[in-house]
Amino acid sequence: MCVATALIRGLSQYRSEQIGNFWVNLVRTVLRILVPLSMVVTLILLALGVVNNFHAAQDITTIAGRHQTILGGPVATWESIKLISGDGGGAFNANSAHPFENPTPLTNVVEIVAMLLIPVAFIRTFGVMVGDKKQGWVLFAAAAILFVIGTAALAASDVVANGTVIHAVGAPTEGTEIRFGVPGSAVFGQAATASADGAANSAYDSYTSAGGAVLMLNVMLGEVAPGGPDSGLYGLLMMTLLAVFLGGLMIERTPEYLKQRLRSRHMTLISIYILTLPAAVLTGAAVAMALPGGTRRHAQHRAPRALRSAVRIHQCRGQQRQCLRRNFRQHYVVQHRARPRDGGRTVPADHRRARDRRNLRGQRAGVITAGTLRTHSPTFVFLIAGATLVIVGLEYLPALAFGPAVDALVR
Repeated sequence: MCVATALIRGLSQYRSEQIGNFWVNLVRTVLRILVPLSMVVTLILLALGVVNNFHAAQDITTIAGRHQTILGGPVATWESIKLISGDGGGAFNANSAHPFENPTPLTNVVEIVAMLLIPVAFIRTFGVMVGDKKQGWVLFAAAAILFVIGTAALAASDVVANGTVIHAVGAPTEGTEIRFGVPGSAVFGQAATASADGAANSAYDSYTSAGGAVLMLNVMLGEVAPGGPDSGLYGLLMMTLLAVFLGGLMIERTPEYLKQRLRSRHMTLISIYILTLPAAVLTGAAVAMALPGGTRRHAQHRAPRALRSAVRIHQCRGQQRQCLRRNFRQHYVVQHRARPRDGGRTVPADHRRARDRRNLRGQRAGVITAGTLRTHSPTFVFLIAGATLVIVGLEYLPALAFGPAVDALVR
């Protein structure tokens, strides 16, 4: 959120050498946003039945006469900050599929809203800070289009499954919590992967091949629909700047955004940002596939599993990683151990800060003329969404075709 704020200042301020103080922004982020929102969400979850106590594990006797150990803890407190800040790791191994964390369909809705609350609000913050709320609505519309398309595709891929036998055995609901069903799980999965939150109320490995491809594609987009609370806005802004550049080529004008001209050095850094995540994900998946390991029983699924694990590790924090089990230790070593140094989040953020420090600040405000590309029109909304899909498609389509498509044919 501090990096996003700095990028907004770099875009909106002219002839200024300052883009804010990191520590001031950090204190404001924690004390004015995360802590108050966490308290409100915690109280709502408590009222809806989420467990919150300091009890130790308790041994009880079930209705069937068996003994079972029930764990307790400050679950509601944990759940709120997990969802709002994008941490994703649940208090229990089942994450938000556990009844202590997510007991009813109503809490399921609350948790979905909590994941999307800050990312969506930050888009409005962008419009307010740049002094043009229409720009914020444009970004929101582009993110909403991508989110709705992903949700519809995810739900359709799991509900509309081909084959009488598949429906007879209930395959579309395998790995799905029966309290929420396929629609509730699909919307939650879309919100979690689109925001890179990492939470899960169902087993993502149990989705159909097409559904799994949608979940992976949400993260491959680079957190733009709407993205996480920390990186959603500046990921969306990078794709917006790319759309501005493409639009400028179409009308044969120097691309400008918020009266700031985009030059060759700007596009160089934007290109590095766009290529960083695919390089980290695809390289890790390729090396993991090349290493020996795995059994014949899983050989036909190694490619999609390796790609899925690489995508989740580099972007989705705390998300389930069943694909790393069962003789997939080499995937863990290659990808997870490299995560603190990978380019999935750190390198793009560094390049965004470099744009702020060396390129955006200090420019003179441009002049809007009749030939200037309008960046608050419906046409520009679809240009952002289209550019995002095309760029990501060019980067990942071969891997997705070789992974989920082959997996679907084998099954």
